[in-house]
Amino acid sequence: MDTIDNFTQNTSVLEVTENAKQFLKSTSTWTKFFAIVMIFPALYLLRFSQNINKALASHDTLVMEEAFKNMKSFWKFNGIMVIVYFALVVPMLIIALIMSVA
Repeated sequence: MDTIDNFTQNTSVLEVTENAKQFLKSTSTWTKFFAIVMIFPALYLLRFSQNINKALASHDTLVMEEAFKNMKSFWKFNGIMVIVYFALVVPMLIIALIMSVA
C-alpha cells in the first residue's frame, strides 16, 4: 500500500532537464518520419511521438510512461523481426552452400 501512495504522490511531478527535452523533441520528430515510412511498427513510433509531446507539455508522468511503453513495443517488434530474419536466412544459406558443393 505504501508503494501505491508513493506512486500517486510522484505522478504529478515530471522533472526533465532542458537537454532531455531537446533530445525528446528531436526524437519525436524523427519517430514521426519513421512512422510514415514503416507502416505497422510505425504505430508504436507514432504513439510514442504523440505521448512524449503531451508529457512534455503537461508534465504528466503517466503519459510519459505510456510513451516509453510504446517505444519498448517498437523495439520488441523489431527484435522479433531480426530473430525471424536470421531463423530464415541462416538455414537457407546453409542449404545454398550444400547445394553448390553437390
